[in-house]
Amino acid sequence: MSMEVNFPEDLMSELFDTSFDEIAKKALEAASPVLVRSSQNALQRSVSSRGTYSKGVMVPATKATKAKKTKTDAWIVTVRPVGKDAKGVRNSLKAGVLEYGSAHEAARPWLTTASKNAESEATEKMQEVYNRKVGAK
Repeated sequence: MSMEVNFPEDLMSELFDTSFDEIAKKALEAASPVLVRSSQNALQRSVSSRGTYSKGVMVPATKATKAKKTKTDAWIVTVRPVGKDAKGVRNSLKAGVLEYGSAHEAARPWLTTASKNAESEATEKMQEVYNRKVGAK
């Protein structure tokens, strides 16, 4: 007993004509807003749990970089608080102290929460980009 499956020629030609780099870049760009929103929400919860923490403009200053290809051919987007507050303290430093704590302050982790909360929706966005590119439904 045997079974034979033939792929439609148009599907095969679309797959072979598809550029992985193009899909990866567009998929990350589609997922970036989800990652930013999730990071901002998680940061806000961590900041709120510390009543006197100087948050400045850290939460709204959380941004995503443009999608880029690394030296090892991986495609990445970095989401982090950028800029400084009115006192000149880097927002990324404040986010790091929230995540890991310091000698004077307990950690209030937010990265894992942000990642877990964004995973499903970000994956959906990336899948939608892939499906559009290869003509899947």
